[in-house]
Amino acid sequence: MARSWRGLLAATGALALVVSACGQTTPPAAGTGAPGSPAAAAFTRGQGGDLKILYWQAPTILNQHQSTGTKDSDAARLVLEPLASWDFDGKKPIANGLAAEIPTPENGGVSKDFTTVTWKLRSGVKWSDGTPFTADDVAFTFEYMKDK
Repeated sequence: MARSWRGLLAATGALALVVSACGQTTPPAAGTGAPGSPAAAAFTRGQGGDLKILYWQAPTILNQHQSTGTKDSDAARLVLEPLASWDFDGKKPIANGLAAEIPTPENGGVSKDFTTVTWKLRSGVKWSDGTPFTADDVAFTFEYMKDK
């Protein structure tokens, strides 16, 4: 009988530890938070420091257009900037890359018959060697992606 009580006591103690570990007793550290939250908004590009990305497997290619999975695409985004991206919820396109705005029928970026899309590029963008970024670069990338 004493043996079954010890087992029940041990199981109850283990359950209490698990339940207590699930509750948060201290507030999160300052400057942390979910993307889009006020705490996350306090961080901006170019602050310096280390960037550490952990994956169970190393990227196999730094070409986002030929990537075969998230690890490759994420690694490529460190060196390739897109025309646009998505908001943190993944519901709305945002012009946070090389485009000045998202093309829409309202701003004239999408033709009335929906057969033509015109991207307006951000001004002042240059390659690492100082060469200006132009529509020819976007056209080259589009043709490259189309052929792959």
